[in-house]
Order: sequence, then structure tokens, then C-alpha cells
Amino acid sequence: MLRGCYVLRFPERKRRFRCYGRVDILDLRTKVKAMVYLLLVSLIAAAPSQGAAQSIKAEFGSMARWWVGNARQEGWHVDSVDAWVFERTMEEFGVYLDHKFGERKRDKIFAHIETPYDLSNALDKVTGRRFGAIFFDFYFWLDAQSASTQGWLTYESEHFRFSYHPASAAEIDIRLIAAVAEQGFTDITNILEPDSTRQARFSRILHHDGVCLNYTGGKIPVRLYSNRGEFAGAEQASGGQTGFRPVWHQDSVGYDLWIDLIYPGPAGLFGLPHEIAHALALVYLSNEELLGELLAPAKPVPRNLLREAVLTDDILRLEGWAYMVQYNHTAYVRLDMWNSSSEIMARMDKVYGFPDAYNLLTGETPQTFAERVADELGLSRVLGSGETTRFLFASADLIRFLHETYGAPKLAEFLTNRKPPIDAVFDVYDLTPYALEEKWKSDVLDQ
Repeated sequence: MLRGCYVLRFPERKRRFRCYGRVDILDLRTKVKAMVYLLLVSLIAAAPSQGAAQSIKAEFGSMARWWVGNARQEGWHVDSVDAWVFERTMEEFGVYLDHKFGERKRDKIFAHIETPYDLSNALDKVTGRRFGAIFFDFYFWLDAQSASTQGWLTYESEHFRFSYHPASAAEIDIRLIAAVAEQGFTDITNILEPDSTRQARFSRILHHDGVCLNYTGGKIPVRLYSNRGEFAGAEQASGGQTGFRPVWHQDSVGYDLWIDLIYPGPAGLFGLPHEIAHALALVYLSNEELLGELLAPAKPVPRNLLREAVLTDDILRLEGWAYMVQYNHTAYVRLDMWNSSSEIMARMDKVYGFPDAYNLLTGETPQTFAERVADELGLSRVLGSGETTRFLFASADLIRFLHETYGAPKLAEFLTNRKPPIDAVFDVYDLTPYALEEKWKSDVLDQ
């Protein structure tokens, strides 16, 4: 979420369907897999009482590595960071399944899984709910167990400076968090394609240490909180918030920038690229020439003028951009645990019809479009009304379509065009709402 103050904080893989029939006991490969699975389950059941929780989590992690190995043997490319995310998620998710459904049902779910891509279908087959529908319950379950501790530790990666509590989930996962952040940084930079001049702006990132502003050495500060009780300002769907304040510092424009993120466990990784998308758009896309003209005289700058030099303030482009990244460029989506934005749109079209592009571009959201789908995906509780959910999903997929169809330069121009979205689409893409809707709809349904 991008919130505003002055401080400006503003609010290739084809899908695979697997059929499960009777197991041929003469199929050696299947028999070996079944034996390994039963061995793992028996080890979990036999874990000693002392340190049992960690032992159980370790066994779930072993199963996750086995499933990743199967996927690679079948020819799927599984990125090493995505594999790490999956393993760590399953360590906690297996325990959650025991809590939510019991060990017997959890065993039934796992029996249907051979690769990470089978997880959602296995959940749906046994519980009637896919991973996306369960995810936020899982997240809040982790949050309820994550206690706050005192003090702060620090860890730095190439582009980020992390602060986190000792004895927290973030301390356990800090190297994984950094790997996901750097992966997101690379993905988002590749989407926006900034030139070297815009990339050089990171040398002027600043952060307030409680006394004064200091340069961060080109690193974005990220503070990781243990739970929502500790930081109440985070957006529900991303678990975070991005803060930004352009300033005049040492005779140049400086970017006072930071990210706050709730991290109760590996589920917190899903929202991290969302907030990084906000942060990188603020740095790469700000009108630095105009910012210099406004800030250099060292006089108070009206908020509306400062906002105009940064990014547009409509939700379609601000949040649609970040949700596009979250729902298309994260490990859960790449591993088919979560539907991409175009898959969500295609599913909603079957039940409710395709969104009216004119209504979307003007901010109107008829009520009947997405309630059932939002409930199925577990987002009604998180994102609020069905209108809000539909608007955000549609905005995210519209941004995806514009980027994939017309490229990065035009996307950057669209995201920064000062006119309302309906006029910006015409200015940048020479499309009326009807023409846009037809092209977008064909793209979604053809996929």
C-alpha cells in the first residue's frame, strides 16, 4: 500500500491439470514415491515431544524439497529462490493444516501432491478450498502466534537495509527475505526498464535516523514488524506500507524512502514485492526536474504540486501497479499456488461477465461483479467490499495487459500521465474505453 502524507505515502508456464486414478502397484516409480511418503508421515508422527514442533516442520520442509525435485525431473524450471519460499512456506503450512483440518485430512491432501503445482488442486480436492482461499487464514494464524520482542537487529543486501526484532520470525528468515526482496527488485526493474540515470537515483535515498537525514548507500530501508498489533497501519492484502518524502538535500533532490512490513512468518513474503513495486515506481518514475524546481527554493511546497511531481494519485494506477506485481510476479503465482491476475479475470468473466472498461477507468464499480470470487479467494475479509476487490483485480490485470502488449516505455508514460485514467489511456495508447476493453478481453480469454 502506498499512503500519502507530505510525506507522500500513497495508499510462462501453461496451467497443468492432473487426474488422479487408481495406483498401479506394478508402477515402480509410483510405488517408491508412496513408500517415501509413508516414511515421511511416520517420521512426523513419531517425532519426540521435546523439540517436536521443529522436527515436524523439518519433515514438512523435506517433503517440499522432494516435490520441487519431482517438478524439476518433469522438466519444470523452478527458480532457487521460489523453491526456498515453497520449502519454508510448507514448514509452517503443514502445521497450519494440522491445526485447521487435522492430521488425517492433511495426509489426504499431501497424498495428492507430487510437485508444488499440485498443491492448490490437492487442497481443493480434499477441503473444497484452494491455496488462495486459505492463505489469509494461514497468514492471520501465523500473526496470532508471533510475539513482539524488544530491540532491533540489522541485515543488509545489495539494495535493502533490513531492521528486525531478535528472536522473531524475521530473524529466522532474514536471508530468505533478502533473497525475495532482491528477486523482486530485479523483476520490477526489468518491467519498468529505467535508464542508467534513473537507476542512479538510488545513491540519493535517505532515511531519518531519529536525529537527521542520512544517505543509505543506495539501500531502501525495510523495517520488519512481528505482528499487526505492533504496526497497525499495514494494508491487509500486502501486510505493508511504503513511505516516501522527496526533499532537497545537499543541493540535489533526495528520496526519503522506507518500507514497513509485517512479517509473522513466510506468508509475509507474498506482500513484499507489492511494497517494493511502490518504492521503485516512486524512485524511477518521479519527475525529478520538477521536484528540483519545487524543492530547491527551500520554501513550503503545496501538497498538490509535490504530488504532481511524483505519481498520479488515482487508485487504478497506484495500487493497480503494485497488485499487478503481486499477482503476477511472486513465487506463489509462479508455482501455481495462486491464480495470476489474468486467470482471476477469466474465472470472474465466466460467472459475472467482463468488467466495463469505461466504469473501471472512471472509478465506477457496479456491485455484482466479484463478491463470490473474492470469497472463494479468501479476499472479502481482507480487501473489503466486492466492489473494491473487483476494482483492484481488474486494475492489476489492466496494467499487466498494457505492459505485455505495449511495453515498458508506454507503461511508464501511462503511470505518470497527469490526466485521469480515461484520458491517459487515450493520450498514451490512442484507445477509447470500448477499444481497450475488446483488446483486453480477447487477451484474457485467449490465454
